[in-house]
Amino acid sequence: MAALALSIFLIWMLVTFIGKSVAMKRKTGFSGFHGMADDEAPTARLAGGLIIIGTIGALIAPILELVGAIGPFVSMTDDWIGWVGLALTVVGAIVSLVAQAAMGESWRIGVDPGERTELVTGGLFRWSRNPFFGAVYVFALGLFLMVPNPVSVVAGLCLFIGFEIQVRVVEEPNLRAVFGEEYEDYGRRVGRFAPGIGRFG
Repeated sequence: MAALALSIFLIWMLVTFIGKSVAMKRKTGFSGFHGMADDEAPTARLAGGLIIIGTIGALIAPILELVGAIGPFVSMTDDWIGWVGLALTVVGAIVSLVAQAAMGESWRIGVDPGERTELVTGGLFRWSRNPFFGAVYVFALGLFLMVPNPVSVVAGLCLFIGFEIQVRVVEEPNLRAVFGEEYEDYGRRVGRFAPGIGRFG
């Protein structure tokens, strides 16, 4: 499963990030990547750092298994667990691409407080304020089940914590500041990652 997990991960990264950024650059002149500025808030830098570590870990975990440096957890070597992981990975990848497509030219990595894009509320965003991140959670869980080793555990935890900080502490306050009551009303109706869960009180 390690070779398959690595192949899926690399293809997903190529399409989701490199492909999207190249398409955005050609269409709008901006790749969608803000990166981490020197004056960025510590919480934003922490979130970005954890996401980078998690992404590198997700890449390294199957490679380490393939070269025999580490093995899977003994209790998780049953074949059916890997197949469940494959199904989750495929579903997460597809949903993330659909969510990304729904964002159109509003797709961004990172936050620029001075930038205003369209507030996307259609498509998957009718049921989740962050369908891309929600789908990546499913994708990462699937990868872990395909390659259940210590590195994939650390990678998954880093991604989970990084996404939570990014969404709750970085993006939501920025969206509240930019869109005001429009975003507040949206947040009262739609869950953070899954339908009905994490709505504003």
